[in-house]
Amino acid sequence: MGALQRGLSSAVVFLVLGASTAIAEDRVYKDREYHVQEGALKWGKQDAQFTAIHVPDLAHPDTSAPDVARKLNAIAKVGGQAVAYDLHGFNDKGSEISETGLQAFRDARHQHDWRRMNAMCRIFADGTPDDFRWRKRAAKTAAKALRDELKVVYWIDGPQTDELIAVFHKHAPHLVVASYDGGDVNLVRPGESVEEGMSNIFTGGSQPALDGSVDVVLPAGSVSYETLEAASAEPVELEPWEPDNSMLSEKERAEGFIALFDGKTLNGWHPKDGAGVFVAEDGMITRIGGKWSQLRTRDRYDNFVLRLEWRMEDGGNSGVFIRGPRAARYSKIGMEFQLMNDGKTEPSKTGLGGIYEAQEPLTVARKPPMEWNTVEIKCDGPHLVAWLNGVKVQDIDLDAHEELQSRLRDGYIALQDHGNYVQFRNIRLKEL
Repeated sequence: MGALQRGLSSAVVFLVLGASTAIAEDRVYKDREYHVQEGALKWGKQDAQFTAIHVPDLAHPDTSAPDVARKLNAIAKVGGQAVAYDLHGFNDKGSEISETGLQAFRDARHQHDWRRMNAMCRIFADGTPDDFRWRKRAAKTAAKALRDELKVVYWIDGPQTDELIAVFHKHAPHLVVASYDGGDVNLVRPGESVEEGMSNIFTGGSQPALDGSVDVVLPAGSVSYETLEAASAEPVELEPWEPDNSMLSEKERAEGFIALFDGKTLNGWHPKDGAGVFVAEDGMITRIGGKWSQLRTRDRYDNFVLRLEWRMEDGGNSGVFIRGPRAARYSKIGMEFQLMNDGKTEPSKTGLGGIYEAQEPLTVARKPPMEWNTVEIKCDGPHLVAWLNGVKVQDIDLDAHEELQSRLRDGYIALQDHGNYVQFRNIRLKEL
């Protein structure tokens, strides 16, 4: 985690991956479904990572879909890879959950899963009764309603949790539970010791040293966003950087453009998954290895004109991310201007010039494989305009676009590695 390990000091919830025996093992788990395997909490085939903030009302029926999106995007913007939220909608007896409550849960689950964000749902929100009989009924009700919702970890606290979890597991044996007593993941109060050989979550108060083996769920509130923002900053963001504008024309310098790429080094850029995926050579940035990575700028930008040139192999796939977050899925939280060389001529949301899975281009304006293409993208508040090889291909009012209205309005610019050979050059930017 780097700076995150050094910077967090607020009251937090920590997750250490460990063992569990309460979950049945006779199941093949699909992508992004939680389970415990050989002592590790798994999210599909990969280890689960929780760098999260608690947003209690994320899955409340009164929270609109755009607000859910904005809340998730705000976490990812500052470096969060996960979210925690509360379950809502129990009746007075705890014997039913309203359809609106369940739908709000499903909507929230869809949105964080779509963004590739980990998630934890607290079964008993603040204000629910402490009466054990009520909670026992509610635990059964929640388990029966959510038994197939494996893309969330469930948080059970309160009195007699061991008995509540036994009820929950009886009706939902494959769901992962975090609790202070009897859970698959062990919650630990300040001053208490951890359970060896188990997953442990430290809650509130002082915390153990952050040594890379723990993850974190910060409490609700603006301080958590500020804390995560400061703690998640990459070293390159804290170092001085002056653009080398020697490659720019006199006209571009007079217009206020800066060179984001100096033609020689990757100064001012940060590779998401470490060095070696992109290299600077011969005045170009070249993708040489890896897959599903990004090379992003040192700084965030909100309103700007971005110009660059690109070329790729036949059948290639890449993209330019704009207003991207620190964490989670760039193309669903910021935006991706799609770069393709698939030979297709019909406009598509996933094709050349499209805003990935959101808006098809006005037309297709491609050149043959390995010929240089030009791109200009202008973001000015809610207005996005883009040109490809001198042809206007996008002209969007983001405020009026159902999908894009909730995307970040400032963030990183990044180049995508999608497993294909691609080169970029003459990358320059003018802030508006």
